[in-house]
Amino acid sequence: MNDNTNSQAQITGSCACGKVKFVARPPTQQTVHCYCTTCRKCSGSDYIAFTHFNIDQVHWTTSPQIWRKTDRATRGLCKTCGSCVSMMYDSDPRHIAITLGSVDEGASLIQPLSKCIMVSEKADWAILPSGVSHDQKMSVPDNELD
Repeated sequence: MNDNTNSQAQITGSCACGKVKFVARPPTQQTVHCYCTTCRKCSGSDYIAFTHFNIDQVHWTTSPQIWRKTDRATRGLCKTCGSCVSMMYDSDPRHIAITLGSVDEGASLIQPLSKCIMVSEKADWAILPSGVSHDQKMSVPDNELD
């Protein structure tokens, strides 16, 4: 675990057009690759990489539009460029997942990849990384994030 809890340390990020912006305080809780169908469709790739924070660690300087596709989570999107910048799991409203692709500064403060989730929905052509757990479903229980 990266243990940089310096009160000055921060992770900043934005959408592709720069209209939606956030500032987050480390430490991150965990980093996952989500292979669910919705993440694949949103990213145009085989997964979206997310890092998790306690909800009170993230401050939106410009908030995303909230979009719901499934009964599992809501996503934060830029209504101008369409970038996916966050996700909140319905089962755990105390935490927020920020997309790694939206991070502008402070990437060295983010936890390394700890698991792949929703691999039961991965594309046939997707290759899973070795050295981390591969969960068939979404398993981001509360006790793993605190």
